Amino acid sequence: MKASTGAAWSFGGSICTAIINFIVLAILARLLNPESFGLFALAVVVIQFFSELSELGLLPGIIQTKQVTEEKLSSCFWLSMLARGGLAAAVYFAAPLIGFTLRSEKLGVVVSILGLALIFDGATTVPLAVLQRALRFKEIIIAEIIAAAVSGFTAVLFAYHGLGVFSLVLGFIIQRLLKCLLFILFAAYRPRFTLRFKEIKGILDFGAKVTGERIVNFFAQRADYLLIGRYIGAASLGYYSLSSEVSTTPQKRFSMVISRVTLPVYCKVRDENERLASAYLKVVGHVASVTFPLLLCCAAVAPELVRVVFGEKWLPAVPLLRILCILGCLKSVGSLVGSLLYAKGRADIGFKWSFVMLTGTVIGVLIGMQWGIVGAAAGYSASFFILGPIIQAIALKLVEQGLLAYVRSLLPALFASTVAAGTSWIVDSIIMANNSDRALLALFCALASGAVVYVLLYFIFNKKNILELLDVGKTIFRTVSARS
Repeated sequence: MKASTGAAWSFGGSICTAIINFIVLAILARLLNPESFGLFALAVVVIQFFSELSELGLLPGIIQTKQVTEEKLSSCFWLSMLARGGLAAAVYFAAPLIGFTLRSEKLGVVVSILGLALIFDGATTVPLAVLQRALRFKEIIIAEIIAAAVSGFTAVLFAYHGLGVFSLVLGFIIQRLLKCLLFILFAAYRPRFTLRFKEIKGILDFGAKVTGERIVNFFAQRADYLLIGRYIGAASLGYYSLSSEVSTTPQKRFSMVISRVTLPVYCKVRDENERLASAYLKVVGHVASVTFPLLLCCAAVAPELVRVVFGEKWLPAVPLLRILCILGCLKSVGSLVGSLLYAKGRADIGFKWSFVMLTGTVIGVLIGMQWGIVGAAAGYSASFFILGPIIQAIALKLVEQGLLAYVRSLLPALFASTVAAGTSWIVDSIIMANNSDRALLALFCALASGAVVYVLLYFIFNKKNILELLDVGKTIFRTVSARS
């Protein structure tokens, strides 16, 4: 019940956050040029690397630990602050070298400022872990919505007054600061002045495996940005990063939120393989039912979506958006496997597999780059489609399930979404063929028709899941009403 309530809050909050971010992105895309987006995207990749490095796996380590004491939490808090504060200083002094390595002097300035976010992240880790362990996702979502709204408004305001890429930088820092302050406030957490490594040895041992896996996985996920930014240029990376931001929104705002909810729940039933496998496959199916139609319909109407929302200057991003939206379907469900591995205490599998993904990603992007930015996107996507099913099969084996069960959980959403996307494409093509100036009308009609077709088909072929979700929703509503 707690998991369902948390998922409901997380789902509702993720929709609100996604809407806010999409509106902000659309406005900023009209105020800024592709080069500013590309420069900021490259700088964020650098900061995210240092963030993953300094996090030390403390967040999942605290959640996964069965018994957590005040001494353990305080030790984790101060260790996090020391690690991230130290790396923030290192980033500041290494910024010119980073800019030189990636062939952009301005990048060094942007990175040196973004390094401040690491300090705020350090203070966020333990309060966030406290909230997640208690399944208090309502507070987490409220904090994220407030941070997204305030930072987005700030970024737009600065962009309007001509700050260029630095409007994105300041918005990013404000978002991290607000989330830090709100998580501390909601968790009511006050650390003691103690740092005992002996107390957190188990957390650090688990965290070391998670950190290793995350760092390698980070490069596997972001090798495309680094290679495109260095060898093709900031402007091309701008088109690519905008397309990537749109196509990964369902993963970031829904799949990752669901993973956050399910991890502590999976951990509670980690020794019951049948129950754990059933829960995982249900989650995969439900996530696909939300992300697949969104992404495939966006791919179908990509030209009108870009023209209406972001403006004519972003039209070179259309083929990239189509490729990355299709990839986004695989990513949205593929990212869920981490929670299953962590719950079974097998972060080592994720760590080893990340090397395979990194190798495949680099090879795919390097081969694809021979045909420009579109080729790089295609090569990057191909590596995921080849390797993604393999890690799913490995993870499912831990809960005594095969890949066929995984495929079955995806089929209803995949079939309904494909037909819906085809409907959207046909409607869009007909309207644009008769009047090319009606992009907004074509976009609206295409998406609306696709949505109707999807809902009808999904209800016909997966009525049981819909009724189950509705039943859970009614129970959540009654529980929340009773508590209030």
